[in-house]
Amino acid sequence: MSEEKKTYFTITVDEHSMITNVDICTDGYGSLSEIIGDSFNDYLLGEYEDEIISACSGLNKAEGFNTNILFGPIDNRYLYLAIEVACGGDCCTISFSEATDINAPQITAGSDELVELTAKMQGLFYRTDRFGYLIYLEKGAINILGYSSDILIGSNLRRDIFGDPNTYDDVKSTAILTSGLNDVDIPLKHIDSRIVWVRINSVAITDKNGLYAGTAGFVKNITEHKQNMDEFQALSGAEPTLYHARISEVGDMVGSITHQWRQPLSALMFIIEDIRDAYHFSELDVQYLGDAIDECKSYIRFMSDTMDDFSNFFRYEPDKVEFQLMDKLKEVVRMQCGRLELSAIDVRIQYNLAEAGVELDDFIIIECGKGTKVFKQEIDIAADLVDYGYPNLFKQVVINLINNSIDSVIDSRIRGKMKASDVGLIDICVRVSGELITLLFKDNGLGIDAENLERVFEARYTTKPKNQGTGIGLHMARSIVEKSLGGKIKAKSSDSGALLVIELPRVVVK
Repeated sequence: MSEEKKTYFTITVDEHSMITNVDICTDGYGSLSEIIGDSFNDYLLGEYEDEIISACSGLNKAEGFNTNILFGPIDNRYLYLAIEVACGGDCCTISFSEATDINAPQITAGSDELVELTAKMQGLFYRTDRFGYLIYLEKGAINILGYSSDILIGSNLRRDIFGDPNTYDDVKSTAILTSGLNDVDIPLKHIDSRIVWVRINSVAITDKNGLYAGTAGFVKNITEHKQNMDEFQALSGAEPTLYHARISEVGDMVGSITHQWRQPLSALMFIIEDIRDAYHFSELDVQYLGDAIDECKSYIRFMSDTMDDFSNFFRYEPDKVEFQLMDKLKEVVRMQCGRLELSAIDVRIQYNLAEAGVELDDFIIIECGKGTKVFKQEIDIAADLVDYGYPNLFKQVVINLINNSIDSVIDSRIRGKMKASDVGLIDICVRVSGELITLLFKDNGLGIDAENLERVFEARYTTKPKNQGTGIGLHMARSIVEKSLGGKIKAKSSDSGALLVIELPRVVVK
């Protein structure tokens, strides 16, 4: 014999659907006395109102029926309860008790076990009724949709929460046909109108007659994961372009490295010959040999670092990482030293870790024919210049900007705007302000016409002669900066030469 259900409260409704009496049988429902005189239909959501009216209209006096409904709002909340309707005379008596539309054992919504489970899985447990109304939602929904769980109870998934009603219809049909959902990704509407992606796992619930009664499931916010996947797919689609761009840069880099190696190789040859001469003239002692060895090691270390920079540039990067921005700038400039010297172009990298307006400090100055001067070691400023993204893609953007500046300076000499003897200059200024790192790339080349400041980022725009354009181009550079590094890049007008500005989010190292 089945256990009799406990009645929470009973409502009496007259022939005009007006509530004439409320009999409260359980503590916690005292405020229901305030609904006397209201229309019963006002407390039924759309589909339930139609269902109840239809069922009552077909009843003879002294007949009744049972069902589950979402009733409210009562004290700003909805109640999902079982009702038993008994009609007699000119009124109906409606008894409310615990809903029992699930025949299998379950974890009770709101139980300690459920709270602990959902906390560990970093998501929310939810329940819907047969019409798609939320009848239970674990606390924490505000972190996903911007609404509190209490506000969302009673909302209709199709009308209020799903980004596309057709998506809801498809999801509901799938849940009924397959008895649930398994890792289904769905777009939902956030309170600020943006789309939030969630992953749903659920089971379809049936009543004792085998009819669909709603779903119970688990929802997890995957918006960040979805954005990362979209970014990865965008990068994958751009990979062939990036690959060919890197291949096109290999020739320039090999030529640059070849030139860079000539000086240390010549120096090594000179040291070897000097050691031989010192031996013949009996001048070779421990001190002399030690100094020669240290000098040889210095040249070999320089050549090794150059090759490491070159090989690291082509290394595959599967994941975003934190990286020292100044360190990568130094690697790029070191790879380009040969071409810069051949083109008679100086490079000056300056930085400022304070607010704009404070005088810049020198970090690296490369003067053609005079070598490299390092004024500050990376370790001194590393913590203030950390970015998050793909280091090699960042380096590829910088290489492109430096190559563009080199070409621009050379063209300026060819067109007579600079003397052949004039030294070219590329200034790279790095500023830090709050959570923003700003890089300014400026040269004294031809510059960019004001009407082309935005066009330079178009996919097919180039100022170079046909078949001479190499590298990734500013279009792909913008794509990398915005999609892979989370920043912005823009061209600005300048009194002389080109000025490009990159803004990147700064990672604060604690």
